[in-house]
Amino acid sequence: MFYIAIGSSAIEDWEPTGISEYTDVPKLAQGVQTGDGLLLFNWFSDTRTASIKALGHVLQSDQPTATVSISWKEVSFEIKPGSQGFRHWRDKWIVHLEPSRVDAYDLKNRFATAFNDDAFLKARVNASYILRKNVDKDIESIIPEQGFVYLMFDGELWKIGKALNIASRKKQLERQLDKPLELLHSIQSDDYSRAEAEMHYRYRHSRIRGEWFNLSPDERATINGVSQISYSKS
Repeated sequence: MFYIAIGSSAIEDWEPTGISEYTDVPKLAQGVQTGDGLLLFNWFSDTRTASIKALGHVLQSDQPTATVSISWKEVSFEIKPGSQGFRHWRDKWIVHLEPSRVDAYDLKNRFATAFNDDAFLKARVNASYILRKNVDKDIESIIPEQGFVYLMFDGELWKIGKALNIASRKKQLERQLDKPLELLHSIQSDDYSRAEAEMHYRYRHSRIRGEWFNLSPDERATINGVSQISYSKS
């Protein structure tokens, strides 16, 4: 299961102690899965504190029909994210919490107490990167962000990836792979996660593993000819 913080502005109504049914909520249905634990919060920038007003247990989330059913329990406690994490709470309406944060905030015990269910104590907490892989090229990302899709070469294969800061990502990859990489091209996008998914789909026939592809000269030339992928309707 995932533990996910949801800004109160994203949930118009909820039962303080009961079940709420939401319809026509494609972003929420995309962002949460059946069985997830939710934290409904208000953010206070002056103290960099998230005030948790309710805990939710997702009873059903169906992306094709854009419907979500949540059991809520009213609570009152505060979370003070660290210097690196507070920006997510401040700037985003949905925050997927890493297992280390779940432990730091003692969320398993809080949910077990609120719902009177020890199953929360035993459930495996998934890492948020698993969810981020479920990006659909035909669906706007949960939180569209300006960023880049890059093409890098390791001497054998080409990597199609995404980054907010390509230089930092390149250094990170070189440390992980213990080899130099050559940055060949970058594409700017107003929804870089979706753009990456689109590029992976276009060249799926050349995929070797993960984000690594055996691209032909023509395919590389085509990618080099793309400078921007925009999904804006304006």
